[in-house]
Amino acid sequence: MQKIKKERGITLISLVITAIVLMLISTPIVVRTTKLTETKKYTNFRDDILKLKENISILYDIDDDLSTIGPVYTGSKTFLTTDVKSPNDQEPYYVIDFDKLAENIKNRYNIELGELKIETDNMNLGSITESSSNNVYIINSKSRAIYYNNGINYNKQIFYRLNEDFTNTEETTLPASNLKLYENGTEIESGSTVEVTLNVNEENYKDMLPVITAKNGDAIMYTFRPSNDMKIDITKVGEYTKTYRASEPGKEQATVTVKVIVR
Repeated sequence: MQKIKKERGITLISLVITAIVLMLISTPIVVRTTKLTETKKYTNFRDDILKLKENISILYDIDDDLSTIGPVYTGSKTFLTTDVKSPNDQEPYYVIDFDKLAENIKNRYNIELGELKIETDNMNLGSITESSSNNVYIINSKSRAIYYNNGINYNKQIFYRLNEDFTNTEETTLPASNLKLYENGTEIESGSTVEVTLNVNEENYKDMLPVITAKNGDAIMYTFRPSNDMKIDITKVGEYTKTYRASEPGKEQATVTVKVIVR
């Protein structure tokens, strides 16, 4: 009788064991690579903000108007939580226009701003015309705190700014605004609240809402119409508030809050 030869080869168990060994060997390499990438991104992020702070401090004195640094930031501010933002922050925030900053530095001091390198050395941080972009550096008009609104992941945390101690930060005091606020032609103080009470299903309720104007002397600089921009559901009981802000370069904002109560 002819004997059947036993074929030698790689068994399924051997393949599984080999795969596990390779996985155990490669995992530390993957983790190490990820850590190095995170570290590079954070280092670039830190270097960028330090560079921006230095150059902005050269161009702008502590009480200078920052409105020329770029457009007002209109994007989401949900990342500006209590533990992230400076307690001295005050609206508005501005997008930092790198090209404009570099040009001013070059023209005034013949100093090169240098290339910013967040995430990658040649990354384009959003178009400066897109003031709502989620990939921009922004600066607060009062505290001068700089934020990267997209955030950087590092050491299992998301960083939107450098870990600065704001407790000893000098608070910038802006001069009072020349703007005067008026409710339907009657002057009111900045920071005041105008309250309107309406009945449910009130007809022509929009005619009962005030018109807020801000004047510089006799010239009307701002006109706010709550009847156009307050979303009020007149069919049910509720409260609605909206704060209006009028500003002029380098001055405190003039604000008024309109509160509508439907009862």
